[in-house]
Amino acid sequence: MAKLALVLLLFSLGMAMQLVQSTKEDPKEVDEWIQKFHHAKEKVSRLNFYFHDTLSGKNSSAVEVAEASITMKSPTLFGLLNIFDDPLTEGPEPTSKLVGRAQAGQQDVDLLMAMNLVFTTGKFNGSSIIILGRDAVLHPILEMPIIGGTGAFRLARGFVQAKAHYLNLMSGDAILEYHPSWQELGYASRSSLREMPIVGGTGLFRLARGYAIAQTHWFDLTTGDAIVGYNVTVVH
Repeated sequence: MAKLALVLLLFSLGMAMQLVQSTKEDPKEVDEWIQKFHHAKEKVSRLNFYFHDTLSGKNSSAVEVAEASITMKSPTLFGLLNIFDDPLTEGPEPTSKLVGRAQAGQQDVDLLMAMNLVFTTGKFNGSSIIILGRDAVLHPILEMPIIGGTGAFRLARGFVQAKAHYLNLMSGDAILEYHPSWQELGYASRSSLREMPIVGGTGLFRLARGYAIAQTHWFDLTTGDAIVGYNVTVVH
């Protein structure tokens, strides 16, 4: 499958979305959206589109960026890492209407932001929120989803807006101002154990949220081998 020159995938998405929707970036309009959010009900939206994953030719949309020493010997290409910026279309034909992109930065300067914001003082000391999403670095205001949290923000969901306070295009140095907003389901006390959010699932755990508490049962500092015990709580 990985060696196919062109892959067309039909996506049929069932998404739980808020009835109150907004694409506004102005902070005041976002505040108004948040106020309406508390009175809104969730709905399900279904989207269908085709994902064009092209590995061949001059205009390939997917490229290999890394592989392990055993990748080419593995029947599953274990250790292979690809990056892609694929067009999404209404139909399977390459000429079909473009409705979006599975973005990785080939068309625009985009980053994939996967970040833990860990608080180290005050009432949120030891707690964290987890951000995962597109970082369109050249946009004046960025919006990224909050997909979970730990401690005081256990089971949280929300979004963060960020804007550049300072940016040096020559060095890449930057200072960003963040305005996170989230919905939380309660406060959890700090724990010496490691806590990680559950941000989704499939099958019986479709649309699930939750958290996992991990504790190292055995760890070899020389080899890095480990056995870790997990206690998982899922809301579904």
